Amino acid sequence: MISESTSPLEILQRHWGYSSFRPGQLDIIQALLDGQDVLALLPTGAGKSICYQVPGLLRKGLTVVISPLIALMKDQVFQLERRNIRAAAIYSGVSSPTDILNNAIDGKYDFLYVSPERVQTRAFQNAMNYLKIGLLAIDEAHCISKWGHDFRPAYLALHDFRNGKYPIVALTATATNEVRNDIITGLGLKNVRQVVQSFARPNLNYRVQYAEDKNEQLIQVLQENPGASIIYTRTRKRTSEIANFLNKNGIPANYYHAGLDLEKRNEIQDAWIKTPKGIVVSTNAFGMGIDKADVRTVIHYDICDNLEAYYQESGRAGRDGLISQAILLYHPADDRILQKQLELKYPPTEFQRKVYRNVCSYLQVPEGESDPAGHIFHLQDFCSTFGLEPLPTHNALKLLEYQNFIALSEAYHQPSKAKVLYRAEALERFQENNPKYAHFLSTLLRINGGEIFQTFKEISESELAYATGSSYGNCVEILQFLHRQNVISYQAQTAAPRLTFIQYRYDAASLPIQVAALKWRKERDSKALEAMLAYAKLRHECRMAFIQQYFDERGAKPCGHCDNCKRESKPSPDIREKIYNLLPTTLDVLHRSFSGSEKEYAGKYIQIALQKGELQMDALGLIFVAK
Repeated sequence: MISESTSPLEILQRHWGYSSFRPGQLDIIQALLDGQDVLALLPTGAGKSICYQVPGLLRKGLTVVISPLIALMKDQVFQLERRNIRAAAIYSGVSSPTDILNNAIDGKYDFLYVSPERVQTRAFQNAMNYLKIGLLAIDEAHCISKWGHDFRPAYLALHDFRNGKYPIVALTATATNEVRNDIITGLGLKNVRQVVQSFARPNLNYRVQYAEDKNEQLIQVLQENPGASIIYTRTRKRTSEIANFLNKNGIPANYYHAGLDLEKRNEIQDAWIKTPKGIVVSTNAFGMGIDKADVRTVIHYDICDNLEAYYQESGRAGRDGLISQAILLYHPADDRILQKQLELKYPPTEFQRKVYRNVCSYLQVPEGESDPAGHIFHLQDFCSTFGLEPLPTHNALKLLEYQNFIALSEAYHQPSKAKVLYRAEALERFQENNPKYAHFLSTLLRINGGEIFQTFKEISESELAYATGSSYGNCVEILQFLHRQNVISYQAQTAAPRLTFIQYRYDAASLPIQVAALKWRKERDSKALEAMLAYAKLRHECRMAFIQQYFDERGAKPCGHCDNCKRESKPSPDIREKIYNLLPTTLDVLHRSFSGSEKEYAGKYIQIALQKGELQMDALGLIFVAK
C-alpha cells in the first residue's frame, strides 16, 4: 500500500531503481498529481511511460492506458509485472477479456492497457460505468490527428471517453504545431499543461550514405560502427534477405517482423537485448517500448514515408546518452519507389466504390440497413471471390474506414500464420506416403512460395479451401492435423476479423466519397514525403536543425556533428597529410584509402585543391602536387 506522503521520487527509486528523473518527467508527473491535463511531447527514449506510471501509482484508482500496438501493450504489462506492479491488457486474441474487465472493476489492477478500437466495444462501454479510474493515459496521441503521420479513426472516439474528474495525459514523440492543436481539441483536454522537450539529440550523429550498392555500404557501416544495431527495412521479405546476406559475410544478424510467431519474436528480442553487439534487421514492428539503452547504431536501409517515422525510429539509438549513429542509406531510385507507393496508398474514387459495392454483396447487407454487430470478413476470400488484388483492396478498405463508412476490427490485421517445419526432401516423402494431403501441401507451397520454409507466412483458410476445392472446416482440420504431425506450425487466427458498417448501408453509386478530404490527405502525405527526401538530399544544411525546424522548433542551431556539419568544417591536418603522403596517385587509390566520413572530407579537400591549383591531374588521371 502506498501512503499519501510517498513522493514521486520514492516511487521511481522503489520500482525502477533510478536515482533521478529525466528532464520534463517530474513536471508532467506533478501536473497530473495536481489534476491537470497534460500534453507531453518527449523524444524517443525520454521515458514517456514513467510519466504516467509513477503518478498512476500515486493517484487513487485505475490508470487506463490507450495504446495502438498489441506488442507494446504486452511489453509494458511484462515490464510492470517484473516490478511487482499489477497490470493487464485487453486486445484481440487475449484469453478471458471479460474476466480481465471484471478484475479491473474489482480493483485488482493498477494499470489496464486497451486499444482505441477496444474502447468502442459495448462490453467496455458498460464497464466504464463501474471502473474507478484515477488517470487516463493516451499513448501515441498523434494518431488522433488527421495531420499526423499515423492517423487512426478509432482515436477520434476518445473525445467522449472521460466520464469522471480525472486528468488525461496525451503522449507522443513526434508532433508539429498542427498535430498538437488536434490532440488538444480532439481529446477535449482542459486547462492543458504542455511539456515540450527539444527535438535535438546531442549524442546522435545523423548521416546519409549515398549508396550505389546498399548491401556493400551496409557492411562497411557495420564494420566502422561496432555495437548493438537495428537495421530498418520496409518489407518482411527483405528482413530475412538482408540478415542472410550479413551472416554469409561474417556479420552475425537476426531478423524480426510481425509475421513471426510470438515465441520466435520474444526469443529474437530477448537474445538481442542480452547481446552487447547484437544486430537485428527489422520492419518498423521492432523497437517500440523495448528497454535497451545501449543501441549504438540505427541504420535505415529504406527511407521512411515521413520525418516523423524516421525521427522516432532513429531515436532508438543512444538512449543511454552515449555517442551513437543514425544512418540512412540513400539511392536516387528511392524517390521513384516512394512516389509509386504513395499512389498505391490512394486508389481512385471509382475503385473505392467498387470495393464498397462488393463488400455489400459479399456480406449481403441490404441498402439502407444498419449493421451494429458487424460481419466476419476475410480479405483473401473476399479478393478471391471478386477477382481483386489484395494490396489495392486493403488500401481502399482503409480509406473507407478513414471516411467512417466502415470499421475493421483488430483481428483484421492479425491473420492466421503457417510455417513448414519439414525440409523439402522430407516433405516430398511425406506427400508420397500420405497422398491424401499431397495436393493440399502443394497448394500451400504454390500460394506462399519457398519463404514458408524459413519464416511464418500469413495464410487465409478461405483461400486455401477455395484453391483446393474443399470446405473451410475441412481446410482447418487438415492444417490442425499437419500441425499435430509437426509437418507445419499452424497459428490460427485467435479471433475472426470483422467488418462493421458505421453508417447505414449506401447504394455504392451514391456513396459520399470525401474527394476533397482525401485529396488534402494525399497532398499532406506528399509534402511529408518531400520533406523526407529533402532531408536525404541535404548537402550543406545541418540535419539535426532540419528535423527541429520540421517540427516547428524555433532557434535550432547547427549540431556540429552530423555529416553535413562535419563536411562544412575544414579537413583535419591528419587527412591533408595522409593525402599528400599518397601522392602522386589516382583518384581511385585515394578513394579506397579513406573510409566513412574521412572519405567525404578527403574528397572535398582534393576537389578544392584541384580548383585552387594546389594539386594537378595529368592526362592519365594521376594527381600530383603542383610545382
